[in-house]
Amino acid sequence: MNRNFLYRGEFNTPVLPEEEHVAQSSLAFAINVQPYRTSDGERILPVIMNDNYFTLRQGESKNLEIEFGASLLPENGYKLEVIPYNNK
Repeated sequence: MNRNFLYRGEFNTPVLPEEEHVAQSSLAFAINVQPYRTSDGERILPVIMNDNYFTLRQGESKNLEIEFGASLLPENGYKLEVIPYNNK
């Protein structure tokens, strides 16, 4: 994943998380992306995403937009869990 954009609800402030590249195969199928609070490990819900369950070939990247209310993230800490179906 390269440059995933996360937008915080009303403020519409883009936040760029750290990038991590872990390629195990030539195809990542049905990639599921979920935001979690780092404070308690709970999923951030509800969220609106421009895409989810997508497929990438080796070397490809995708920009994602994820929007949720700022009140769902009081400690300003989050992480994105990105898991392809074929590499669980």
